[in-house]
Amino acid sequence: MVECHVVHDGADEDALRDLLAPAFQEVEVKRYWSTQSGLLQAAGGRFFPTTAFGLVAGNR
Repeated sequence: MVECHVVHDGADEDALRDLLAPAFQEVEVKRYWSTQSGLLQAAGGRFFPTTAFGLVAGNR
């Protein structure tokens, strides 16, 4: 799993998924809201839009 925190329109998670798809049988984008504040993290995932993503690729 590779985790990329997206800042200022940095990484295109769908383009990365498409790039990995020919090399792996399974590629999944997991989007989530992330912050370094433990207090905000608990509530942020429910109330704020996603700010980060992870790519999980398997079965190469």
